[in-house]
Amino acid sequence: MKMKWMLACALISLPLCAQEVAAPQQTGRAKQSEAARNRRELVLRLATDASAARQNATLSDAQRKQLDSALESLQSAGQRRRKGERPDREKMRQALRDLNEITAGEAFRPEDRSKVREDLMALREFQKKQRASRQAPAPKVE
Repeated sequence: MKMKWMLACALISLPLCAQEVAAPQQTGRAKQSEAARNRRELVLRLATDASAARQNATLSDAQRKQLDSALESLQSAGQRRRKGERPDREKMRQALRDLNEITAGEAFRPEDRSKVREDLMALREFQKKQRASRQAPAPKVE
């Protein structure tokens, strides 16, 4: 059972870490590609750590379903991005809320809980920086 779950997690994680093939041609596009790559890495690390934590956790059936749904939403977001589509923001938000809720309890071992929470914090910080950079006025070129 554990081997099947680990294989499933690996299959979920692989697409999330796929690299872009085409090199960016413009500076703005390069920044977007770098930000997209950073976001993918953060989401991949979160999914990987949450999957590993699941193996050692004592989850109720409801928590297990909640965690599985969150991991599936992370995978779906990665697949949609690779297709050039926008991921479902509400599903992504719900997945992050669910992971946050599960890690707030005692279901995960302390070391697993801290890894997942660190990943969640890193992703939140990244999102804050992205929002701030989009809201900042563009520098004037003279």
